[in-house]
Amino acid sequence: MLEVLVLLAMAPRRVEVRKVPEYSHHKLEDLCAGTEGEKKEVKLHNKPLVLTLNSTLRFMLKCHLELELHSNQFGFSVFTEEMNFERTESCSRDFYQFGRDFLLFTSHKGRKRCGEVRAARRVLREDGTLLRLDYGRTSRAQREYVEDVDKEMDLWLAVHPSARGEPAKQLRLVITPFKKQCAGDDYYYRRCPSKAGSGQQCIKRELFCDGQINCGGTEKDEQQEYCLQHLGGADMFITIPIIILIVVFSVVGLMFLLFLVKMCSSHLKPKRPGPRQVEQTMSLCPAPPVAPPAREGRGLRALQAQLSSPPSAPEEHAPLPSLPPSYTEAVSTPSTPLYPCAPPKYTELPEGGSTLAPL
Repeated sequence: MLEVLVLLAMAPRRVEVRKVPEYSHHKLEDLCAGTEGEKKEVKLHNKPLVLTLNSTLRFMLKCHLELELHSNQFGFSVFTEEMNFERTESCSRDFYQFGRDFLLFTSHKGRKRCGEVRAARRVLREDGTLLRLDYGRTSRAQREYVEDVDKEMDLWLAVHPSARGEPAKQLRLVITPFKKQCAGDDYYYRRCPSKAGSGQQCIKRELFCDGQINCGGTEKDEQQEYCLQHLGGADMFITIPIIILIVVFSVVGLMFLLFLVKMCSSHLKPKRPGPRQVEQTMSLCPAPPVAPPAREGRGLRALQAQLSSPPSAPEEHAPLPSLPPSYTEAVSTPSTPLYPCAPPKYTELPEGGSTLAPL
């Protein structure tokens, strides 16, 4: 049985693993509170980040955030899902803007973004799968920003309070760290369907088809054909070590269970009396009567010899109880007998004796 389990464990098997994606969520009102225009660092820890703003502001919100990754092998992919800012010429009032700096100087700034951006509408097929994304008046290129040069990305934000009767200011950004290069057999990252920027974006496998747009480019990670590839085998890994560990722990557990059963059976089994206990018990019992040595002759002569011999003095026996024993005492266990001495025999015939015939 053990050999069969080991052979099964050594056989190459693949198990589908579907992890739940982890997102960091931050409100811009909280991040920008108390900064007073100073730059504030935000470490992503290699997790996608969702920044939201949805409130009626009483005072102007202005801040400078520096988003930071842990390695230069990674970059940023930004997708604007929704925005409701005041539209002005050159976005002079409400805007957000991405860029990067070098040492203490800003080396690059993207264009300012403002106005209204509605959530992308999902166009479905007859079977309910995603056919395409309808971006409305705001094109896909206007919603995206890619930073693939530095591991740090700056975000400048300025939002004025809403006028009386106007809706609250809104903004929702999905910022996804991506690996600039990844191999085809990478178990943690998978290439995005489209190239974006100067390199190939590779995002975590669990981000595919999770309801959020994480890849840049024309083809998105939410399209149904890439979801089928993701579930069909791209998210598999060999689990030989896990199966071996399961088999080993199962065998150890079975041996431990057998050991416990053996221990319990040894405690429940009646113990045999030791040599010393037998000797003490036998010392309490009187010696059985010894038959007189057989004399020459058989039959009537032997009987006459026994009758002519003087009667011997009666032997002393252990005192018997006044009442017969109860059933519990009579069936007492052999290890603790109530009456260890065997009852005397009714007759003791001499060796070689014969039965008397009636006269």
